[in-house]
Amino acid sequence: MQVERLKLLLSGPQAEKLREEFEDTIASELRNPNTISAYLYAWRNFADWCREQKLDPLKVRAAHIGAWIAQHKGSPRTQRQHLSAVRRLFDIYLFRGLIETNPAARVRAAKFSDSRARTESLDPDEAKRFFAQLKNASLIEQRNMAIVRVFFHHAPRATAVVKLGVADYFLKGNERWLRFGEKRGKVHELPVHPKAKHAVDTWLANSGLSDHSDWPLFPAFSRDRETPICRPISRRSLYKLLRRFATKAAIDKKIGCHSFRATAITFFRENGGSLEDAGRLANHESLVTTMLYDHTSDKALVGHVLRVDIPEA
Repeated sequence: MQVERLKLLLSGPQAEKLREEFEDTIASELRNPNTISAYLYAWRNFADWCREQKLDPLKVRAAHIGAWIAQHKGSPRTQRQHLSAVRRLFDIYLFRGLIETNPAARVRAAKFSDSRARTESLDPDEAKRFFAQLKNASLIEQRNMAIVRVFFHHAPRATAVVKLGVADYFLKGNERWLRFGEKRGKVHELPVHPKAKHAVDTWLANSGLSDHSDWPLFPAFSRDRETPICRPISRRSLYKLLRRFATKAAIDKKIGCHSFRATAITFFRENGGSLEDAGRLANHESLVTTMLYDHTSDKALVGHVLRVDIPEA
């Protein structure tokens, strides 16, 4: 259980009493595996800091938590997430009657206003270099090509790609569609781009998974890198895979899974797609979110700046 890996500062009977409460909290409130991972990381981070400061967690005051946030090396967004996790941690202590008040309740993280996305996207030349160094000979290379094509042409979230099963690549009429499992149990269906269809069909035909509807669409491989196993590729492995491809393509940007989401939206807009349709493609609830991934305005802004040309002679 993930809770067992959390280095709580409590020991003995107190820690044993809290185990059940942590498990209940994770099972009933923190359904998203990414949120669970983030909260556990935040709890460990705070616990390690308290240990370094020789602080008893049951005697922590708001000033201590403020000091922890002040030295936190994460971005303002990460600080706010971790502070929220620590508030929940002390809520558990409070519910168990171990403390009288939640010391994190009044602590505030740094404010931020980010009207532009920090997610990097690939420009056309970088995208060409990215695909130029991909190979398609071995089975694992064919799986990788199919993954990249799905990312590039459908703007999905990484978790939705990992969760895809062979059964989620289905026929609707005469077209192939993909059924993505999104956040909060939502389902998002999209017709498959022809280039992605070719890559996925090649992968399924050569891997023999076409008739195995219970398998993940993009499974992990055994240590020999030749044999697929009935377990989906992990988000961490997916991130490392895309980073490795970006490095080989000499792309000097901080590329992550969301970079391909931003790239797909930007290319879609540059090719004449509307912002509303881009939002539907990415399955955003708000167009404000879609705008954060749309980098087409950056190029327009470059042109505007060049117009600020003052006569000097």
